[in-house]
Amino acid sequence: MESINVVIDDIGSPTSATNEEEDGEPSILVTEPQSQRVAEVQAHCLSILTVQSMDTMLHDILIVKEFPDVFPKELPRKLVDREIEFTIEVMPGTQPILKTLYRMSTAEMKELKVMFLGHVINKNGILVDPQKIESTALLQFKQLFSVDCSNVSDGCYPRNNNWKEGTDCCAWDGVTCDYTTAHVIELDLGCECLYGTIHPNSSLFNLVHLQHLDLSWNNFNHSKILPSFGRFTNLTVLKVQDSHLSGPIQSSKEEVWQGNNFSNSIFHLQKLQELSLASNRKLTNKIPSFINGTLRHLRLLYLYETGFAGELPNSIGQLECLEELDLHDCNFSGTIPRFPKNLYSLDLSHNNFEGPIPPFSIFSQLSYINFSNNQLTGPIPPSSLFHLVNLNRLDLSSNNLSGTVELDMSAKLEYLEYLDLSNSGLSLTTTNSTPSSFRYIEILRLSSCNISKIPEFLKTQKEALDVLDLSNNRLNELNPLCNLDPRYLDLSNNQFAGLIPTCFANLTGLRFLNLQRNNFHGSIPQTFGYASMLEDLDISHNGLQGVLPRSLTNCTNLEILNLGHNLIEDTFPFWLEKLPKLKVIVLQDNKFHGPIEQPGKRLAFTNLHIVDISHNDFIGTLPSKYFESMHSMMIDDKDKSVLNYMGYDFGYYSVTIMNKGLEITRHKTPRSLERQTARSSEGLKTWAYNPSITYR
Repeated sequence: MESINVVIDDIGSPTSATNEEEDGEPSILVTEPQSQRVAEVQAHCLSILTVQSMDTMLHDILIVKEFPDVFPKELPRKLVDREIEFTIEVMPGTQPILKTLYRMSTAEMKELKVMFLGHVINKNGILVDPQKIESTALLQFKQLFSVDCSNVSDGCYPRNNNWKEGTDCCAWDGVTCDYTTAHVIELDLGCECLYGTIHPNSSLFNLVHLQHLDLSWNNFNHSKILPSFGRFTNLTVLKVQDSHLSGPIQSSKEEVWQGNNFSNSIFHLQKLQELSLASNRKLTNKIPSFINGTLRHLRLLYLYETGFAGELPNSIGQLECLEELDLHDCNFSGTIPRFPKNLYSLDLSHNNFEGPIPPFSIFSQLSYINFSNNQLTGPIPPSSLFHLVNLNRLDLSSNNLSGTVELDMSAKLEYLEYLDLSNSGLSLTTTNSTPSSFRYIEILRLSSCNISKIPEFLKTQKEALDVLDLSNNRLNELNPLCNLDPRYLDLSNNQFAGLIPTCFANLTGLRFLNLQRNNFHGSIPQTFGYASMLEDLDISHNGLQGVLPRSLTNCTNLEILNLGHNLIEDTFPFWLEKLPKLKVIVLQDNKFHGPIEQPGKRLAFTNLHIVDISHNDFIGTLPSKYFESMHSMMIDDKDKSVLNYMGYDFGYYSVTIMNKGLEITRHKTPRSLERQTARSSEGLKTWAYNPSITYR
């Protein structure tokens, strides 16, 4: 239907009407009073239009400005509105197919516009290429840092060498873009050896579409976590662990949070799912209250090895999505609050938490609990930890707990692989009447638990058990342990007596054996020579007699040999120099005798760090030339900052030695000792008269 234009004459007097304009379009000319009457008539075919000014330019039309590539450069000065009637005839007895119209959301419309145009249009109608802007921001951020791998974790190396101007930033190492919007949504610069400071005006904060940001294992030179991090409102993952960050987490001055005088911008990121600030020792703060749905999507929170302190807020229980919480080795205090029930990993070790262990019976998903090295008190709730059927690791060591626990209860935990109750304050009993459900117990530490009988369930763990610590108890029977083959076996400070069982020779995987401070007597078994994997043998503080078995030369992996405080009668064991890895020899307080010096021969213990032969019956002198080949005893001043210690993945070597008449226990034995000057240019006098540890 063709529309009719009505032209209103503002003269107010009757005027002759013409039915055609110059362009042939029909029109009606009426006076202003007549137009008011016409407007009251409900005519379906009459539309009243105001003629637009002829001065309107083509480029001022909004739709033309938005799509300049679609419209031609020149159009008729006046556009005619037209309506088209369109019908479809259907077959008799049928009806048209009806389908509900789909209305696109605003976000979908924006995405469609980007896909259609291949670029972004900002609110001012200006064409913007996000890759160009964000690639510039990335390059500017990178240029602020130098590359220095000397103060970051081992294995780190720079990967972003293909960051070059003029290339597609979405193809750069560590950069991921959204395939529809072309915005940078993921930036992984972890372990890139970056060195420098993050400033408040850094171009990094222009990447506001980031969803994943990893800056871990770099050296940001004690930078602070600034309020600018709050601009990443789309962020779901933030990792900055071990990045040399320091100071309190800063926030903007205008923010207020429930009366606190600080507000942490990173804790306001509503979409955050993973947050790791760990291993930044100088990073300090408190954990704020989680209120009004703050971080309601958070699944993982790592703050371990930081300066975070204070009490945990009770509102942490409102983080219903929280699955992993690791706060070990911080300065937290107070009581342990209620945690969300979906939690499956919880580490609060090495803090100052006090009070009782709360009930955990509702936490059916928990598989990892570490409360060690705190000040927890009271008994374990009866229906608590030992009823967590999915528990894989439980560590309550070094606390002030009380009460008696039946060890058989832990044997019901089918999936338990790690159990450490050492020095927890608990007393353990076992009736050996409950069948073990353990599938694979790998590490069992029960030191100082007042145990008088070896648990029966250990007999079924020959293939699985790797570490067994039963030290500082009241055990007196060794035979049940002969069926095991652990790497680490500590039976020190018990009541074992008689001969050392020869079955230890069958422990082919044994690397650490500690039998000190028992009541063994007789000679050292020759079968020790069959334990070829042995690295640390401590049989000190017993009543062992006889000579050293020469079969020990078969233990070519031996690093520490502690025979102190026995009744062994032998000459100095020069033959031990055949052991290429031997670092520590302690012969203190025995009946070793004879000269140390061999005419025309030097001591060849090239890897020896410590030798203690005090309180024996050696005679003669000890020339200083003996130490000329012992380079491992020496460390230069420049090497002091990098002091390594001897030990395994499950602990350090510990050794007690004599130094100028005083016993000194080294719980962590350094691999090199500081160079010291001999007390006499003529060499040390007889060690029988001048007991000391000798190293230079």
